[in-house]
Amino acid sequence: MITEGENITDEMSVSYGLAESNTSQVYMVSIIDLSGNKVFVTKTATKIFTLPISGIKDGTYIVTATDNKSIWQSMLIVKH
Repeated sequence: MITEGENITDEMSVSYGLAESNTSQVYMVSIIDLSGNKVFVTKTATKIFTLPISGIKDGTYIVTATDNKSIWQSMLIVKH
């Protein structure tokens, strides 16, 4: 689920529905454009994460999160 941050042009909060796992689990979070180019990649140990989108151009993207066992995906439309 992607929810609006205080200012949608600056950041978005993401909560992804991957299976519960141990507390040392690391998630890889990516924003990928429709051409398949990764425009943002990071690792996080939390299932709720803030994505900085101020530097991302207007367009449609796929947000993915993976724990190397499961993958979560959602569409993101950026319009500044």
